[in-house]
Amino acid sequence: MAAAPPSDQVLAAAEAVPAPLPEPAAQTTDKRRRRIRELDFTRPTKFSQDQQRRIGRGHDGFCRTAQSQLSAELRTTVELEVTNIDQQTWAVAVNELPGQPLYAVISTSTGLPLLLCIDQSGATMMIERLLGGNGRGVTEERDLTEIEVALATKLFQTMVVQLSRA
Repeated sequence: MAAAPPSDQVLAAAEAVPAPLPEPAAQTTDKRRRRIRELDFTRPTKFSQDQQRRIGRGHDGFCRTAQSQLSAELRTTVELEVTNIDQQTWAVAVNELPGQPLYAVISTSTGLPLLLCIDQSGATMMIERLLGGNGRGVTEERDLTEIEVALATKLFQTMVVQLSRA
């Protein structure tokens, strides 16, 4: 076993070690703090006229492709149309949903969430068609069964695929 070095050698070696450099993480945090900007979600920024036209054309293309896909899956004629293009706060958008809708929150490649909504009566008619029925649907609003939820999820996935292509 080796003997421990004398304490004066240990002190001299400790003094020879340079002082620690400041951590780079602290510098990047300061830069990030300067780039953070507060957003007021109570009043969203309005779309410009050009942006509204582009969004409208994109939604029209979505409606055409989605109605073709849904018509093939449901084996009946499906008509989809854009009724309104509006930028709203989250609370207003959710409050304007009719009755007991089925909706999905979709995250986009830009990080912005989109709300996709299907009226429950329309969804039950589509589910009934998927199950081989005539699509008349039950008019009363009720909770969906697990099988109906799985089929509604499939309908949403079909629409999301078509929306990503538009």
